[in-house]
Amino acid sequence: MTDGVPNNDPPHSPSSLTDKIQYPELIPGLFQNQDKVEKMDDGDLPGIQPCHDSPNPDLNDLIADKNALEELKEDGKAVPASDGFAKEMLSSSNGNLAVPTVEELKEELVEYKKGKLNPYQRNADSPVLFNTKKKVYLLNKNWHRKWKKYVTGRRYAYHYMGEDDLVPVASRTHPGRISNEEMLYAGEFYKSEDEDLYDAQVRTEVRDRRGYKIVSEKQWELLSHRYGGVPIKRYCYKDEYYAYYQPEICFEQFNLIILPPRDNFAVEDISNERAIFISKRWTVKEAKERIMKVLSQSSYGYHLTQENFRLWKLNRMLVVRNVLKELEGQVDRIRNTVIRNLEPKIEENTSIEFPGTSLDNQKESLIIQNLYLNPDDKIIIEQANDKGEFIFKYMKDVEIGRCEFCSQTRPLITSCCCKKVFYCSSSCLKKDVRFHEDKCTADELEEDLSYIKKTERSNMGITGLQNLGNTCYMNSGLQCLSNTVLLSRYFLEDLYLGDINETNPLGTKGRLTKSFAKLVKMLWYESETVISPSFFKRVVGNFYSNFKNFSQQDGHELIITVLDALHEDLNRVKNKPYMKLKTSDDPNDNSMVATAWYDYLARNQSIVVDLLHGQYKSILKCPCCSKYSVTFDPFSTVPLPVPAKKDRTVKFFYVPYDVSKPMVKSVVTVSKTASVEDVREKVAEMLAVPKYGSTFVLLSAKTFDRFLCREQKSKLITKFASSELYIQEI
Repeated sequence: MTDGVPNNDPPHSPSSLTDKIQYPELIPGLFQNQDKVEKMDDGDLPGIQPCHDSPNPDLNDLIADKNALEELKEDGKAVPASDGFAKEMLSSSNGNLAVPTVEELKEELVEYKKGKLNPYQRNADSPVLFNTKKKVYLLNKNWHRKWKKYVTGRRYAYHYMGEDDLVPVASRTHPGRISNEEMLYAGEFYKSEDEDLYDAQVRTEVRDRRGYKIVSEKQWELLSHRYGGVPIKRYCYKDEYYAYYQPEICFEQFNLIILPPRDNFAVEDISNERAIFISKRWTVKEAKERIMKVLSQSSYGYHLTQENFRLWKLNRMLVVRNVLKELEGQVDRIRNTVIRNLEPKIEENTSIEFPGTSLDNQKESLIIQNLYLNPDDKIIIEQANDKGEFIFKYMKDVEIGRCEFCSQTRPLITSCCCKKVFYCSSSCLKKDVRFHEDKCTADELEEDLSYIKKTERSNMGITGLQNLGNTCYMNSGLQCLSNTVLLSRYFLEDLYLGDINETNPLGTKGRLTKSFAKLVKMLWYESETVISPSFFKRVVGNFYSNFKNFSQQDGHELIITVLDALHEDLNRVKNKPYMKLKTSDDPNDNSMVATAWYDYLARNQSIVVDLLHGQYKSILKCPCCSKYSVTFDPFSTVPLPVPAKKDRTVKFFYVPYDVSKPMVKSVVTVSKTASVEDVREKVAEMLAVPKYGSTFVLLSAKTFDRFLCREQKSKLITKFASSELYIQEI
């Protein structure tokens, strides 16, 4: 057992037998001298030119001794019946193998050639093809070459030799056990206890005709009975619209990362990445059956069924540790979100979208090979809790269709909240927001916003709003409301939940209030530097048509509209009494101030009124009878003019009549309403020159522009940005 994973190697694999029996390693690598490729004279496939034979070493140095094999028997480890190599060692008296005769080796070679496969096609640039469905085995090419030299006795396997030139049997190098384990996947992976053929994955760098040789079942039984070794069995398959069969050498690798259920979700409980191998010819359902069978073994401790786990393929452009870091920031949302899946085809779950593609909702006829997975792709296993609740948003029966944004025919894995348009990815959904916004009918209301909580990384209001297209007026107004601290605290502390008035015909039945609460929480508690207010704009546009499209609007008007909607949604007065409007004819009578305000509060009580409302005192005098009318009107905002500068700075060059004197460059400050005459006075006073002893000329870098008369306004001087004012003394 390694790291809690049981060792499922066959009983005759190196982990069970060769840990005590040190078998020979005659050739150090699978691909020695690959550049020396010639054709064997016995009609075999192209092979690797071997090195010259070294002197035959003592078999005791290359093969396990008898004592080691007897230790296996004492430990209760039976030697496999198929391991003829080990049995022969035990049956020998001195720990050495019995030397066969030349006739026995020739007979072995003849029997081997009788079982040889007859492929329909076996070219260097194409896979092996057969006319009928077959079961084949893979044989280590290096071992096969040593065995060939052993049974033939040739010093040089690729040259013709006479009988007299053959190596004597006693001097030939025994090939040892079949070293198929050199070709197998060396990393850790999920294995089956019954040692199925999918546990014998061939390394991707091992190639046909170089690293392995395809032999028939009869040939393998002959060699394994005599020499023993790890079997690597493969079945042949036939592609659709293809006439011939070919063996499936390498299986599909699923790099599994297992997430815990949502009830006890924790990032530290997420399993490390580990592979499992499945057939490329299987469907996703068949792949899930193997995953379920292997992981449900007692050695792994998972309890999986077809219904309580899902498979997701992570976007290959993302880094796993970054995805896990994002999940770590949403642990509370994952654990505590109330699951309300009302749509028959879409499971909202916690509303978190998985950054990748679901494998469960693919077509039943789609095989793994057509998913075009890379060996580095990460497959995420999402487990359900005891109630059958999952974490990620999931769409059932995903169809292959046209994406609303990119117009590509792909699996439609996500949709807008209105469930009327579908997209192939979440990025297409975000890019299409500004085009679909005015047609969307969804309000995207969330009853439970408890997952948005204050953390150490919260921006606390210092968060930007994305421009959705001419929505700068809305963003500026929302930032003003967000930074009204007492109002924001009211929403951050969820005090609004008890004040929502869904029966008020003048309100939005709480929809705009809930959207505004979500927006405020995102601005204050999220760690993102910029968020999209698209969901809020959608709600505002649905109730107030002038804000529905993406044309320019007035920011002050939006603030008033939002405050009025919030007030009506949060009005604590459920049944408004009728109040008669009261007026006064005495402009100095202040007794009506409190009366008018209490009459207003009798119908309007909300957090907006408490913080932002006041009342104007309006006095009107009749020009005919000179009587007064005094009324009191409520307000929520007070428009104030932006103060403007009253002065203007004029730059000028003063050119004296006497050319020997230097030209003076200076500035003069005058009123914005000043004329050229006023500028003339200021210059004359500053430089102590005659008031009317000069002319005013505007000159640009290229040409003369104009003379300035004394009646013209001074703004004309600064109107031409490329011109300079020259005052010429006359």
